[in-house]
Amino acid sequence: MAIINLSGNRYSEKINLLSEELKKINSVLPENLKNKKIDDLKDNLTQPFNFMVVGKVKSGKSTFLNALIGLKENDTELFPSNEKICTAEITKVIYGEDNEYKENGIKIISRKLDRIKNFIFIDTPGTGAIIEEHGKITEDFIHNSNLIIFIFEARNIYHKEEWDLIKKIYSEGKPIIFVLQQKDRATDKELISSREEIVKNCLKIGYENPVIFETSAIWELKNSENSGFDELRDYISKNLTGDEKQKLKIISVIKNSLSEIKNISSAVNTEINALKNEETYYKNIDYYISKGKNSFSEKAKIMTDSVFMYYQSSAVNLKYSFSKIIENQTKIKTETDPLIQKFKDDFSENAKNTVNSNFNLILNQQKTEFTAFTELLKKSEKPLSPEISSEILYMIEKKTDALKLNIETEITKEIKNLLSDIVLEDKNFITKIFLRKKKIMRDTELSIEKTFKNLSEQIETHVEITKDEVYKHILSKFSVNGKSLEELKNIINEKNKILNDISSAEKIIEKIATEL
Repeated sequence: MAIINLSGNRYSEKINLLSEELKKINSVLPENLKNKKIDDLKDNLTQPFNFMVVGKVKSGKSTFLNALIGLKENDTELFPSNEKICTAEITKVIYGEDNEYKENGIKIISRKLDRIKNFIFIDTPGTGAIIEEHGKITEDFIHNSNLIIFIFEARNIYHKEEWDLIKKIYSEGKPIIFVLQQKDRATDKELISSREEIVKNCLKIGYENPVIFETSAIWELKNSENSGFDELRDYISKNLTGDEKQKLKIISVIKNSLSEIKNISSAVNTEINALKNEETYYKNIDYYISKGKNSFSEKAKIMTDSVFMYYQSSAVNLKYSFSKIIENQTKIKTETDPLIQKFKDDFSENAKNTVNSNFNLILNQQKTEFTAFTELLKKSEKPLSPEISSEILYMIEKKTDALKLNIETEITKEIKNLLSDIVLEDKNFITKIFLRKKKIMRDTELSIEKTFKNLSEQIETHVEITKDEVYKHILSKFSVNGKSLEELKNIINEKNKILNDISSAEKIIEKIATEL
């Protein structure tokens, strides 16, 4: 028979709903953000009621627990007690097949006793040992306990280290009750004084109206009256077990869950902000590259336009000269060959000079823009190293020189082929005037147009290829953890979805709290 009453399942639906929401939270989190405390809280909802007993050495904790469980003087102790310091390690008593073993540094005692079914009892070393040797373990137990019972010797209740621990427990919002143990050794006056001392120290940490019991484990084990355990068990049954137990557990889990959710949300927000900083950085790079590409194309177009303007002007002059030769009835072959050669020579020389001067302007402008950009980066979180800056500047220079050479080669090739398909023969007067004049002029015009078109296409192709090579190389030096801008946006969207899912769970959990 249980020594503390358990009743009803009034809150079972709330427990199931809360458990589902807690499960949902960790299911949407990436591995690096999965929260063990959330899992522990979810598990705690269906775990046995968890008592943790704390107090200084020789305050009677082990004897108190034996009495609370309902053992009597001649029964085998679950928690060893004698005049020596017995509990040197954290001990947990649970319901199950008879066994004793250690797990993660904790002594586990398992007994198949109906009176401990649905409960877990935890005995701890003295307060000093808890803080110095078992700090992390005890902190985890405190986090998962449903009730902390703090044991004082009835005649001596003040020790600074104990009140430091009480303050920590209270700050976590855990239910805590005080027991003045060994009241059989204290006078009524000492008990009153000890009660007043507990109340006074509780007020210092903001704990008003603390719950205090006076017990004698020795009297309880001997089945004597007035041991104080009936009152203690009655309080636990009414306020902490059964439906009230469920409610208390849910409230405790909700409070801790909301606290952990805030921590998780803060961590996700931190990651989002870091990603947004990367996104902004990437957008700045993207903006610079887009601007640089446009600038590169504009300057290349100005350069090619100046070449073609001269080219077109020369072509008009060439056609006009052809017309004059034909109209003057001079020998076409004799007059036009030098004219065409001069046109080719003049145009080739002028074009190369134009390309050379314009490309020097393009190169200097690109270097200036890149240098100004790297200066801005020095003020950011991800400045570009001087070595990489020098490498990129060198690459820009080499690629621009290569582009200039490609364009000059295209100009030379097209000029060489210009008018090569026009047949110029020295015919008699009638043939020149009436049969060949229109064909010569049309052939000349088509050849110039074809050359102009070919040259335009080739130069445009070389400019585009060079532009892409230059900025692809620059972009590779600014990659953000190997992620593209689109990937960053997708990750940010995923993180925001996680936040929304967590927020939805948080609202449901808060609603459960208001309905209790």
